[in-house]
Amino acid sequence: PEAAHQMGAAYTGIFFYDTAFWPVSVPFIYGQVSLIPVECLESMPVEIKIMLENNQQDFLTYEAHWFDCIDYSYGQIDIEETSILKPRASEFLKAAHLTFVGANSQLLDKQPNSQAIQNMRMASETFLKTVLIQELDLTEKKLKGISHNLEAAANACVTATNDDIYKKISARVSLYPSVSSRYENTSYSNIELWQAAMLTQFIG
Repeated sequence: PEAAHQMGAAYTGIFFYDTAFWPVSVPFIYGQVSLIPVECLESMPVEIKIMLENNQQDFLTYEAHWFDCIDYSYGQIDIEETSILKPRASEFLKAAHLTFVGANSQLLDKQPNSQAIQNMRMASETFLKTVLIQELDLTEKKLKGISHNLEAAANACVTATNDDIYKKISARVSLYPSVSSRYENTSYSNIELWQAAMLTQFIG
């Protein structure tokens, strides 16, 4: 199990706990390994890990999020390796992933950067447009018609895929600030940033 964590990270997610953001390192997995969820919080001090493990509700919350990080990471890898996406959709997905990873890094700074929430918004928009390009071959003109309207993009994904999960996404995208607010000196609480991060990973 320990060796699995020494192979480098396939993806670094984040977890908000004890007033701070912590990196969740998802290792590359080769063969059969047993992963211990709390070991993926590599930079978290031992005393805080113990506090987390001793609080059943907090640990269950972390464990569920840890599974989500693994699903996201290996979902991205599987899509890339199987080449199931159309070339343009693949380009959008890669861009969305890089934007999201960059936003995670902003929250892992010593002083979390509130503007990460705008990058999360952009990543979510690009994730949704990836679906529309893949399913409907939407042109650039039609994508511009959706513009930055996340609710409209999610609803279009419902129509394109018949998957009700996008209805849930449509109902939650109000967590993100408007695009125009990027030009304002707006700060966001760590809880707001954390909620946006979880939603973005869920969309991806």
